[in-house]
Amino acid sequence: MIKNKYLVRILITLAIIFIIAYAVNFYFEKKQLTAENGNLKDENSHLKSSLIKQIELCSVPLQSTAASSYDASMKNVIFLKENIEKDGYRHFYGPDKKNISRSEKLLQSFYGMTWSDNENNKFDINREPNNGRGCVDFKVSKGADKTLIEFKLASNSSLKNLSKQVEIYEKDNCTNQSIKVIIYFTAKEEEKVKRVLNNELLTDSNIILIDARKDNKQSASVC
Repeated sequence: MIKNKYLVRILITLAIIFIIAYAVNFYFEKKQLTAENGNLKDENSHLKSSLIKQIELCSVPLQSTAASSYDASMKNVIFLKENIEKDGYRHFYGPDKKNISRSEKLLQSFYGMTWSDNENNKFDINREPNNGRGCVDFKVSKGADKTLIEFKLASNSSLKNLSKQVEIYEKDNCTNQSIKVIIYFTAKEEEKVKRVLNNELLTDSNIILIDARKDNKQSASVC
């Protein structure tokens, strides 16, 4: 009878552990698949995984030799830019040449993967920390050394307010270091970015544009 009680307790304990593990796994899967306009489709998740794998395969110790959070953050932004502009842009398009997913959340996820080599936790990487009037996309810090990274789609209607928005984030996080990353997918969006930002693109080296257009890329030759 006593053995049966112990057996029942063990079974109940295992069941509880299973339920908790399932719930935690479900939560994180749902969180990863959530985009601004709802859950990404299965094919979106597949494409996301494909580009993440590409970033991981090409990854090198980008930030290990960087002297500051700004240097490390900028190196990873440039690394992401080069990967997308080379052939990673294809992962934002479907086989029928229609857009699969063009969300800031997806772009943020790709950038987050560039920090996989953050050896010995040299930098503290915080995604969407709310330290005041809204959430900046990323805060990379080491003590008082802080850099903010904000991503925007060129199609975003608030693009014209980007600089003011980031200024507020800087004040709230007690830093004057930030990087603004804008991705565009069409010639029209590229023109919009250059028109809206105008002189800022010429004077602000902290603004990085990512060209994810498909119509201006050369097709790879077939061997």
